[in-house]
Amino acid sequence: MKILCVWKTSLKKFSMHKRFLSLGALLGMIAVSLGAFGAHGLKQIVSPGDVSVFQTGVQYQMYHTLALMLVGIVYDRLPNKWIVLAGYLFSLGVLFFSGSLYLITAL
Repeated sequence: MKILCVWKTSLKKFSMHKRFLSLGALLGMIAVSLGAFGAHGLKQIVSPGDVSVFQTGVQYQMYHTLALMLVGIVYDRLPNKWIVLAGYLFSLGVLFFSGSLYLITAL
């Protein structure tokens, strides 16, 4: 029975570790794509001030992405609930901080 508990704990740890790294990789890919769009395609659509706001959103997203991937690496070595909370908060940070700047640019 103890082996089963250790296996479940190990599986849960691996899943959370993989989840943060995968989400970080996906958000990083999106940030790079949006950055390229902002540098090349957005200039014809919006004002230079809006391009600056958009680029700030891309920078915030990249910072949060790097932090989220760091959380995944740290969680693999030191699993605890506070690290998981940090990962969730960094994920929400991308949504709220970067998302709001993208929305401001779109409006």
